[in-house]
Amino acid sequence: MSTSSGRVAVWAWIVILLLIGGFQLFRDAIADGVVFLALAVALIADAIGWLPSIRRRESRVPRIVVVIALVVTAVVLIVTPRHALGDQLV
Repeated sequence: MSTSSGRVAVWAWIVILLLIGGFQLFRDAIADGVVFLALAVALIADAIGWLPSIRRRESRVPRIVVVIALVVTAVVLIVTPRHALGDQLV
């Protein structure tokens, strides 16, 4: 994102992730806090140019495979009870 609004959006997400991470650490959810703070650090590193850019390439997975996977996942999540084995596997 090279536009000004794109940079603002990235920094807004960084602030949000830092706040969430700090709150999770405050409530003693250490693992959750570490995940959110690590994501914020990764976004900061990308925003200041420390990470190499990734060139976009075409997806090699056929579209029908993606559609079938999404439909199967949706059906399993709709049909299985919450916290059931099927729900946890998906």
